[in-house]
Amino acid sequence: MGVVFQQGQTLGRGDLDLFLSNSSGNVQNAYTISFALYYVDPTSSAEVLIGPATREPVNPAVGEYYAAVLIPPSAQPGTYHIRWTIQELASSPQQQIVQEFAVVSETTLVTPGISTCKSDLLRKLRMMIRDNAPDKNYKFRPPTGEGTVGCYNQVFGYIWEDEELLEYLEIALWKWNMMPPETEELCNIDTLCQRKPAWRTALLTGAVASAAMALAFNWVADEFSVGASTTVRVFLPDGQAVDLPIMELFEVTRGLDHGTRAALREAFHTGRLMVDAADPATGVVGRHAITDVLQHNTEHKAMVRTTLVDGRSVETTVDHSLFHRVGSGIVPVEAGALRAGDQIATGVGSDVVWVVVKTVERLPPDEHTYDLSVPGPENFVLSNGIMAHNSYSIGGISLDLDKSSKYESLKQSAEDQFDKLAEAKARTTKYMRGLRQSRFGGGMRSNFGPNPGRGQNSPLRFL
Repeated sequence: MGVVFQQGQTLGRGDLDLFLSNSSGNVQNAYTISFALYYVDPTSSAEVLIGPATREPVNPAVGEYYAAVLIPPSAQPGTYHIRWTIQELASSPQQQIVQEFAVVSETTLVTPGISTCKSDLLRKLRMMIRDNAPDKNYKFRPPTGEGTVGCYNQVFGYIWEDEELLEYLEIALWKWNMMPPETEELCNIDTLCQRKPAWRTALLTGAVASAAMALAFNWVADEFSVGASTTVRVFLPDGQAVDLPIMELFEVTRGLDHGTRAALREAFHTGRLMVDAADPATGVVGRHAITDVLQHNTEHKAMVRTTLVDGRSVETTVDHSLFHRVGSGIVPVEAGALRAGDQIATGVGSDVVWVVVKTVERLPPDEHTYDLSVPGPENFVLSNGIMAHNSYSIGGISLDLDKSSKYESLKQSAEDQFDKLAEAKARTTKYMRGLRQSRFGGGMRSNFGPNPGRGQNSPLRFL
C-alpha cells in the first residue's frame, strides 16, 4: 500500500496532496476542484462514500492542493480512496484521479507482519530514494497513455510497494554477510537491528542500489518505436528522395541487404542521409541528418494504428508519440492517448499542417519495431507526411536509455558507498576480533581474553 495513516490522525500538507501543471509544464490552478473519500469494501471492492460527496481542498500555493481531514479514532482499518474531481478550464471536461491509502490502528504496522525495525528501514529508504510516483504530479492532458481511462482516471501513490523494498533490503543483507569477514550469524534484518544497529546504513545503501537498478531496467524495457512496415522518406546528398520501409532502411544501414542500395548506405555512414523534421519551437520543417536507425524488441508492448480523416495512418507502439499543437510549436502526445477528433501534426513542404484523427485502433504487439535518431528536432516526417517522435536524442542514445543511465549513476553511487562501508566493516571486525586474542603463552588467559589455540603469541604476532 505505501500511503498509510493511523486512526485519529489529522492530515495536512504533504499527506493527501496533489500538484497540477498544464501541458507546458507550468504550475496551474484548476478552474474547479473537489474531492471525496471512500472506504473500499474488502469483500466486494466497492467504494462506500464517507461523508459529503464534495469536499473543498486547501490551496496553499499555485497548483498545489491537499485534503485537510481528520481520520476518526473509530475509523475502520483498511483500504480507502480519495477521489479528486478537477476541471482545467470552464470549457474543459471534468477529470478524475484516485489515490489509494490505508488506515490502520495504532498497533498496526505499515504492512501486517512487518516488524518495527523493518518498518523504520522502509520509512528511511523511501526518504532516501524520494519515493513518489510521477503521476502524483498531475498534468492536464497528460501524455501518459497507460494511465488514461475515460476522462483520465488514474491511481497514484508510491513507485515501490513495501514487499519490493523489503526484498531489496534482504538482498543487501545477503551481500553484506558475504563480505569478508563473513557475518552469517546476522541471518535476518531484525537480528542485525538488534545486534549491529549501526550496520542498518549498509542495508539502506545496498537497497538503494537495487531499487535504482530495477528502474533502470524498466526504462530500457520501455523503448518506443514505429511498426516495421512504416514507410519513411529519406534524401540522398543530391536531393533524390527514396521511400522505403523503416525495417529495410535498418537493414541497409547495417549492411544486411547484400550490396543493394549502396548509395543509401554510403550517405548514412558519411552523415549525409537526410530526413524532413520540424523545429519543435517554430514548427518549421527542414532537412536533418539521420545518425542512426534502431531496432527494438517490443513483443511485450501493444501497438496502435492512428488513422486520419483523409485516410493516412501510422502504426506505432502504444507509447510512441505523435504531435499536438501548442501555440506555434509542437509537443509530443502518446498515440495511445489520442482520441477521435484530436489533431496531429503532418509535414507539407516546410509547413506543419494539422489533421484530425478519425480512429485509434489497438493492435497486437510486433516482435520488432524501429526508430530513427534525428538529433536536434527529435522528430521525423514519414513518407505519408505524418510527423513521428524521435525517441532517441543524441548519437542513437534513447531518451529512455538516458533516464536509465541516470538511475545507473544513482546505483553506482550507492554501490560505492556500500563498498566503503564494507571496507570499514572488515577493518573494525578484524580489530575487535583481534582484541579477543591473548598476548602471550599457549593456553594462558589475559585481559585480552582466552587464547584460541595452541602455540605462543608474542607481542609482535599480536593481531
